[in-house]
Amino acid sequence: MVRRKFANKTLPGIFSMLALGLFMSVAMPMPEQVRAAQQKIDPIETMIIEGKFTAATRQIDTGLASGRDIPRWCRLKALLLAYGGSAEALPFAMRALSSKPHARETLETAALVHSALGRDSDAVTLAKRLIETDKQNQIAFAVLAHHYAEKRDITRALSYQSKVLDEKNPSFHALYKVALDLEKTSQLEKAVNALNKLVDTYPRSSTAWTLRGQFYRRLDSRERAMKDFREAYRLSPENIGAAVMIAKVLSNEKRFEEALPYYDKFIESGAPVASAFSKRGDCHRHLGHLDKAIEDYDRALDILTPKGSESIRGKSIARLAPNYTRLFKTIWIVRAQAYYEKGDSAKALTELGEFIETFPKDSSARYIRYQMLRKDRSYAKALMDIGYLVDQYPDIKKWRKEQAELCKIIEKEKRSRSVPRR
Repeated sequence: MVRRKFANKTLPGIFSMLALGLFMSVAMPMPEQVRAAQQKIDPIETMIIEGKFTAATRQIDTGLASGRDIPRWCRLKALLLAYGGSAEALPFAMRALSSKPHARETLETAALVHSALGRDSDAVTLAKRLIETDKQNQIAFAVLAHHYAEKRDITRALSYQSKVLDEKNPSFHALYKVALDLEKTSQLEKAVNALNKLVDTYPRSSTAWTLRGQFYRRLDSRERAMKDFREAYRLSPENIGAAVMIAKVLSNEKRFEEALPYYDKFIESGAPVASAFSKRGDCHRHLGHLDKAIEDYDRALDILTPKGSESIRGKSIARLAPNYTRLFKTIWIVRAQAYYEKGDSAKALTELGEFIETFPKDSSARYIRYQMLRKDRSYAKALMDIGYLVDQYPDIKKWRKEQAELCKIIEKEKRSRSVPRR
């Protein structure tokens, strides 16, 4: 029963979640003065914090399948899943807690899981239980700081954050969570100090380097961000979160050939992330690998398609969340452009026709189709599209100018056809 219930409970997209840096990890080897106080760290937790996710997952699943020491393996599975943002972490955390309701490790894990999943009320209850037995528990402070930050009670949030930041031997859990909250609330100076402390205290943590790199990237400090991402990847090539961040920075710098291997690494991990396939498709498209680009765009659209839909058009897209709808529309359009660049004008125009039928007010798709039609010398059809755009957006001078130019071209062609041949 235990083997069947827990061994196969694996999240397919855990690594994609880890890549977006939503939440991760626990504790690891540290400087000597800290290590002495942290002798009993579980070695699997060390693997997680070092970014050895594949190895950690394999050992945890093997442990669950063995049927022995289930509370330990459930707790570790909960940590791994929670730091990936998965709701599947909750039953594992609660199973561990029900088996060892007074153990500090299980209480801390349950508090972190509830907090990571937005279950603040339960997280606060667990944090208070921790403080009853350990008045200086850093995990409890970090969870309470997050709770009050969400409530916009900045005074209390800062009070609990300070308790973590001022700790000489900080818990990775607590410091990571506080650093993440500070970054999200735009307390930039405190955030960078927390992140520096995290990296300095846990220099072998691939996760810590990735988080600081993401912070620098948001500040548009690409050189610093890339340095941190490369160090994270050097420490753990299994850290596909670092791999995909390197790929994104390289793509933004139009270094598409260099970015491709990192997108490959991310996708080969089995992470079903539509944006990763889309970004890799963009790299292939810019490099002229149009068949590969179309293949990646198709895969991205398949991932975004709600299960049970008849097709990826019309009805199915209406069921997507707004952010995924935007991504879906973007991929649909760039795939049509890839077909056109490949020389398949008919397929490209068919794709855009279906898109415009579904989203008749989308100006970008209609303008792209107008450009294709004009380039193909289908002037009458092109005039209909540019005419629609001018009617809808009369203040855009560029479109009015293009409409006037196209009218002149059409008129010139009419005159040339009307001149009798000698």
